[in-house]
Amino acid sequence: MGAQLREDDGGKSQLSQHTRGEVVSVIEHYRDRFNANDADGLAEIYAPDISFVNLAGRTFVGRQAIRDQQDSGFHGPLVHIRIELDVTGLSTLGRDHVLALVRQTIIDLNADGATSASTMTIILDKTSGSWLIRHLQNTPVSAVDA
Repeated sequence: MGAQLREDDGGKSQLSQHTRGEVVSVIEHYRDRFNANDADGLAEIYAPDISFVNLAGRTFVGRQAIRDQQDSGFHGPLVHIRIELDVTGLSTLGRDHVLALVRQTIIDLNADGATSASTMTIILDKTSGSWLIRHLQNTPVSAVDA
């Protein structure tokens, strides 16, 4: 499943279609590189000073720290995890700053495809012509919240 944009902000985001496409492309890159267990590919879309809060609530700061943590996970507990992403909202936070709300479905291939879900709050900044993830907070949600 692709990272699809659901227009639920009433058109208030003031983002051009071009910017929306660029931001969704970064989120698709995140999904594709995660599903390929590619920590280096993920690091390409992280700002150098990114802050990342994982599902367990642990905070990592800096591109290299997050890359190392994800690489370790891809060789351990995340090796059989795949994700699907649904962009549920995009809003501008000012010039070259976007807030993305993303619904993540987590699929455990070792547990007969059992799924869980989270909401990702992502702040992206446009730097030197490229959108990079500056902050990512991953919050688990229950099936009732789905």
